[in-house]
Parts: sequence; structure tokens; C-alpha cells
Amino acid sequence: MSLMKKLSLSLFSILILFLTTPSFTAEIKEITRDGKKLEVIDGDTIKIDNFKIRLHGIDAPEMGQICLDKKKEPYDCGLYSKRYLKKLIGKREIVCVYNSLDVYKRILGTCYRGSRNPDTGIDGIMNLNYMMVATGKAVAFIKYSTRYFKAEKFARRNNSGIWQGKFETPWEWRKKNK
Repeated sequence: MSLMKKLSLSLFSILILFLTTPSFTAEIKEITRDGKKLEVIDGDTIKIDNFKIRLHGIDAPEMGQICLDKKKEPYDCGLYSKRYLKKLIGKREIVCVYNSLDVYKRILGTCYRGSRNPDTGIDGIMNLNYMMVATGKAVAFIKYSTRYFKAEKFARRNNSGIWQGKFETPWEWRKKNK
């Protein structure tokens, strides 16, 4: 066997060992709505039964946070964000996957909704975290994840949601008001 082939096999074996060793991988868990009570707390937090789930990688305006729309009219953009998330979820099935908690002991999760296109009848899955950012109802929380950075760029470019007017990022608003 050639030296390159031995080296390749060795590297492959190390990679497999690395990926399957529990000390190197975090356990992925999930919570499903599955008939359980679901409550939308705000634009980036939901509660399924007694589990509070913070949508990872996004930050929505706070309840009571005032933004300006494209006509420079004030509105409660936190409430606007919460209502949109509630509408996205509706009565559909929700699955949230996670592997960690935040400092407030909330689950940091990515939540998905099953969806059906009424025209085609085709089932699909929607990432709620992504949709909140792509529609301008939340911003990418790049301090913790860059996963939704492109979704935010899309919302900015299209003047969607809060990007149509003026607003403070939720973390700036919290620093001044909480």
C-alpha cells in the first residue's frame, strides 16, 4: 500500500473517530408542539408547555419598542414582530431543535414549521428563525451566529419590515431602556 493511501486511510479514521466521539459532539435535542400548548412570548421567544425557547441567531424588537415606518409614523415594532411570528406559526406543527441553553436557562433553538402550498399541495418545511429575519421582523444576532446574515441583507435590500423606516437594534434599545 502506498504511503499516500495509508495517510488517507489514517486521516479518514481520525475524522470518523472525531465525529463519533461524544466529547466532541453536542447532543441535538428537539421539542415538538405535538398537541402541546404553544404561546408566542415575543418576536424571538416561544413557549411550548413549560419550555421557553429563544430563537437562536436572531434578535427581534422588544415589546414596547417604538420604531418609525416609511412615513416616519411611530409604531410598536416589538408587537408587530410578535404578531407576525404568531401568524407564521398558526395552528401548524412546530419542531424546535437545540443543543444549548442561554444565560437565562431558555432553550436556544431553531424552530421549523410544516407548511403546505395550497396551489400544489406540496408539503415543505419553513425555518421560522430565517423567516423572521428575511421579512424584516427581526435582525440577525451576529454576536452569537452569522447564520442569518444573508437573510438580513435580503430584508435590508428590499426595505422589508423594520428596514422600511428607522429603528434601533434590539440590543441597543435594551441597553438604553432596561
